[in-house]
Amino acid sequence: MKFYCSVFLLCVALVWGQNSDPILGEPFKIYPLKGESFNATLVEYPRDSLAKGGVLYIHGFNDYFFQKNTAEKLDSAGYSFFAIDLHHYGRSYVPGTLMGKLRNIEEYFDEIDKAIGHIKAAMGDSLPIFLMGHSTGGLIGVLYAQSRQNLDGLILNSPFLEMNKPWVVKNIILPIASAVGKYFPDILLPNLATDNYSVSLHKSFKGEWDYDTTLKANKSIPIDLGWTRAIHLAHKEVQKGLNINCPILVLHSNCTVEDKEWTDEIMECDVVLDVDHIRQFGATLGSKVEIIEVQKGIHDLYLSQKEAREEAYRYTLEFLEGIVKSPSKKLERDFD
Repeated sequence: MKFYCSVFLLCVALVWGQNSDPILGEPFKIYPLKGESFNATLVEYPRDSLAKGGVLYIHGFNDYFFQKNTAEKLDSAGYSFFAIDLHHYGRSYVPGTLMGKLRNIEEYFDEIDKAIGHIKAAMGDSLPIFLMGHSTGGLIGVLYAQSRQNLDGLILNSPFLEMNKPWVVKNIILPIASAVGKYFPDILLPNLATDNYSVSLHKSFKGEWDYDTTLKANKSIPIDLGWTRAIHLAHKEVQKGLNINCPILVLHSNCTVEDKEWTDEIMECDVVLDVDHIRQFGATLGSKVEIIEVQKGIHDLYLSQKEAREEAYRYTLEFLEGIVKSPSKKLERDFD
């Protein structure tokens, strides 16, 4: 019922021209992003003064934008903050369709273009634009950055650059599923996810965050073979190595824990991705990459416990400030 109320209020706001966000409330604003093949939603945290630059946040899989704390942190540091709920997700989801449906990562590029166009119109063309991607949003972000080469900086919060699965799954089962998905994309796969990550996040369990569990499900949303193929092909492209021309900050936890039975380590480690994969493939995204591990960070580093998330924010803001104050500055840590 909560989900349908949110959708109803969102539709009313857009139809009647009231762009206050019915999910997060004031001061957040929402704007529809429409194209021939997408309906997405841009969320804005309006600024009262001139910004140093604009940041566009891209959420992950089984997710939508609800992170008030991140918007407030970036705004207080002087940045115009925006987030996009991609088509088939969150504020953009249309009941009766498969949430998170995907057939090609490039599906998202036009709506990201449109979001960046809105941001530039709001704050001017002369200020830098930064993309911030979490998990699958990080995977989308790196391929968008490679395609467009139009960013001043890229911030990756535990980017999804490889499946965290056993060798036989990644090297035998996944390629077969991907091949079948070309012809039978709508076949749904069994949902084998646990609710451990949600337990570490949501305030009704062990976490401190409140979000709509119909938009960010406790045990993840269903996936089909079409989604599997799209992600598999995207991973193959990333793992060949990219040549993104802007500085890149890759943030990840200092540890990974297996997603089986509940353990308190889940409150202080990444239970979704293998941090070794993030380091390995993050290093090959471009020539100006800085990779930093956040002690006791969880999968979404900005939703970690206070000490870890403050550390993640500190690295993020130092990265942004380094570019704003010296746009041509080359990051010190380059990787072969």
